[in-house]
Amino acid sequence: MDIGANLTDEMYQGIYHGNKKHEADLSHVLKRAWEAGLNKMIITGTSLSDSKAALELAKTNVSGEYNTPQSPHYYKLQQP
Repeated sequence: MDIGANLTDEMYQGIYHGNKKHEADLSHVLKRAWEAGLNKMIITGTSLSDSKAALELAKTNVSGEYNTPQSPHYYKLQQP
């Protein structure tokens, strides 16, 4: 297991160092991960706003089960 997935990072929106480089691809990244056998994920946030975005992301993705809003405690969001 990795320490967590920072899925709120701007790179998933195609932004690198403040410049738009490509279209948002988070849905494609997640699809490949689920197809490759990923079945659980810890979505992290690096700030309060990132943590809120991570929580919302976890709620919308039925395959993502956990979110850690700047905390070592895991909150189970939904059952598979």
